[in-house]
Amino acid sequence: MSTTIDPTNSHRNSSGTQDTLPDIQAIEDYRKLFDISHQGLCVTSMNGEFHHINSFFEQLLRYNRHDFVNNSFASYVYPEDIARTAQAFGVLGENKPINNFENRYVASNGEIRWLRWKAESDLSKGVVYGVAQDITALKHQEEKVSTHIHLFAGMNRVLRDYISGDAEGPWFHKLLFNLVSASSSEYGFLADVIDVGHRPCLRVRALMDHDSNVSHTGASVSRPGEGISQTYVDSLAGYVLKTKMPISSDKPMEDRRGRGPLPGFPKLDSFLGIPILGKNGVLAVVGLGNRPQGYDAELTRWLQAAMPSVAAVFENRMPRTGGR
Repeated sequence: MSTTIDPTNSHRNSSGTQDTLPDIQAIEDYRKLFDISHQGLCVTSMNGEFHHINSFFEQLLRYNRHDFVNNSFASYVYPEDIARTAQAFGVLGENKPINNFENRYVASNGEIRWLRWKAESDLSKGVVYGVAQDITALKHQEEKVSTHIHLFAGMNRVLRDYISGDAEGPWFHKLLFNLVSASSSEYGFLADVIDVGHRPCLRVRALMDHDSNVSHTGASVSRPGEGISQTYVDSLAGYVLKTKMPISSDKPMEDRRGRGPLPGFPKLDSFLGIPILGKNGVLAVVGLGNRPQGYDAELTRWLQAAMPSVAAVFENRMPRTGGR
């Protein structure tokens, strides 16, 4: 025997006609389901003003529910995605559903969250019903995979240039450009290790600033005769040279391991230094800076994995008296 629940609580009155009374319990049940959903549920106007949202949006974006009501999506959507989102509402205005539409929302703490939407409109009521899924973690993973593919594809091009006999200067530039662009950095340098007064120092071979201009110099960045013991021990690049280990810093200008990446170089908000190791020690140091999301351990491991091939090129191209 099956039981049918009538959420409107319809019944016959004494005259035989049907009355419809709201079933308070059913409404409460639906409201509870609405709120405990792991997906975002909302009702908006046709121009994108929120009428109702569930707790998903409060928890994800850290705004009070009342902040959303009668406010437009434009108040919360990432600026670069506002125009696309308005176009999506235009499609809904033609009584066409949207599926797998993705945009970014800005939480109250400034965090960017990616949402994937499914939505339909009811033109007779002038409303849109939307369901959103948080895909931020997926987007971050896709970004990492894209970075790794970009990195190794670029490294293969650089190595092909080396095999084809490109001049030393352009080869350094291409290598640095690939590392900076693949890591989404704004700044980078590539410096090899040379002996000055029987002490190691770093000589900048290529430098890339935030305007993507690559310059080339053979100038030493430590004073002759001082070397690592007095100059580079005070910089993060020198710390890489000294320890033969990669380092990353979210506050490079305040890091106790060194005062900035290199003396006289631009102020940085984040820094990653990677040693290029040869058979006898450090052959060169790669420095990267100002990646908006900083430098995590996974990116560092991927960059390290690419360095042995670079080291082989360094050892073949550059006469040396030994690594450090």
